[in-house]
Amino acid sequence: MALLRTSLMVVCQLIAALWVTTAFGECLVVTTHGSRWQYRDDVWRYPAFQAHEEMFTVLGAVPLDRTLRTYPSRTISAQEHIDFTFELDEQVDDALLFHLSGNTPGYNGFRGSFTVVDPNEVEYRLWNHTSERTLHIDQPVQGTYTVYMFTDTDGSFSVEVGTGVSPFLTLDLAAFTALFLPDLDPLTPREIDAVRAYLDTGGKLVVISDFIQGGSYVSSSNFEALNDLLSPSGIQFTGELAVSDEVVTANNQEITVFDDVVDSAVTRGVESVISTASTLDLEGGAQGLVFDDNDDAVVALDQQGFGDYLVVGTGIGFNADFHLDENDLFATRIVEWANGLSAVLYLSAAASAPGSAGTHWTTDAWIHNRSDVDVDVFGAFLAQGHDNSSALASSQLLGAISAGGFLEIADIVSALGQTGKVGGIYLAATPQTATDTADLIAVSSHTWTGNPFGDGTYGQGITAVSAGTEGELRAPGLFQSSAFRSNVGVLNTSTADITVRVRILDDKGAQQANELWNLQPYEQRQESLASLGVSHLAGGTCVLTVTAGPESFIGYASIVDNDSGDAVYVEAH
Repeated sequence: MALLRTSLMVVCQLIAALWVTTAFGECLVVTTHGSRWQYRDDVWRYPAFQAHEEMFTVLGAVPLDRTLRTYPSRTISAQEHIDFTFELDEQVDDALLFHLSGNTPGYNGFRGSFTVVDPNEVEYRLWNHTSERTLHIDQPVQGTYTVYMFTDTDGSFSVEVGTGVSPFLTLDLAAFTALFLPDLDPLTPREIDAVRAYLDTGGKLVVISDFIQGGSYVSSSNFEALNDLLSPSGIQFTGELAVSDEVVTANNQEITVFDDVVDSAVTRGVESVISTASTLDLEGGAQGLVFDDNDDAVVALDQQGFGDYLVVGTGIGFNADFHLDENDLFATRIVEWANGLSAVLYLSAAASAPGSAGTHWTTDAWIHNRSDVDVDVFGAFLAQGHDNSSALASSQLLGAISAGGFLEIADIVSALGQTGKVGGIYLAATPQTATDTADLIAVSSHTWTGNPFGDGTYGQGITAVSAGTEGELRAPGLFQSSAFRSNVGVLNTSTADITVRVRILDDKGAQQANELWNLQPYEQRQESLASLGVSHLAGGTCVLTVTAGPESFIGYASIVDNDSGDAVYVEAH
């Protein structure tokens, strides 16, 4: 398919209790603001995720600081519509809360829809299958609020209206590995800022939408609100129904089957996704993972700065109250990705290419599985002079490693389909079964050249590290003479362009070189001191400083013996 495919997913966290303290690996799910996720007190409403309940914290209720009005219990009959109004005649700086409680025979909780329309005609909606649930509206306007209730069976309910605080502003979002927003009505600017601040710290956002047209069900997410939240990314909902000639029938509904799936950490082993779906518009580095028959993406992944967005445009069939077990594996992969169970490391330099003074450099990689489960390891070559975002999306499977096992990748650059090149290496490991281990793999490498005087090799060892988080790094120990030559290098580990100032200081601290390097996403660049205009250096230091873009890069220096080709690698700190 002549289409750049990228993987972008937005992960949101579910909250089932009130304010919580979490351990590693918990995803937070907020369902108090326009969520059409239907769930009950005793049954996980999305069966594909049910096996992973322990990894989620679901927030469905928010405490009221102050009660403004109580609507006492009343009965409602099957197919009955009830509406009533609430008058807000004072300024509320925090949030207006509508706390719903009720019961429907045959259900643990109240089964029905609950919609609040504010004075500006903005709708806030809940589908409710719990005994208690709160709908919150941050910074509400004064005026008349209309509440609409509907159920398809008999029941009873009561509503308490009061004030409180938006969970987006109160919870410590950074305590969670991912924020899972299954659906959304309009957030206020300060709520959106809070989510984006969380993403800037390295958080993950997962959005799973609701979109059904025709058949027994007609339902849709508020795509305008979702797109506002997603605007920093390259993913937007179109609101157009995805198409596929292949369908299955479940719960009296024809559900489309999407079998054009790009292999990635989020879709590993997934052959198809069964669901109705909205298509997605992709820009920049956003990458599609699942496509319909018109080559339009329905699942996509993007990264902006330190944050990751995973967007799943699916509706009924994936997020439904009936079980399509074909989607279980996809749900498992989403949970693994959301919980940080895909370890990513970078080798700052690797080669399968000739060098100076008759050398020819080759990199072998050694990978240890430090977890208690089998893992799959994927890799991508990060070329010089290129935006390598698409390379990450199409990373190749290098092999599987059993728990505690070891894998050697000889000439890893060639193994990734490249020859005659120098660059960086992206490595990602995903567990084959659930684990709570965060650091899945340890990776070291040997970049070597043949011994010009006989048998054996000379070379340098490089350890793979996580994405950089510092704005300035220094690599000491540079020499440039007839006996030694030095190289300096930078690997951009972000999805954005960055500019790095490269300065070479001599042993007295005097500046010998000063250049600005512009690097595209995931681009690697290496230059010799000679190319920087430094002909002699009796000991010196390379200083690398980000002047534009995210502070996410790896820096290094390499000092090479001109006679033997023996090299020493110095990681910048």
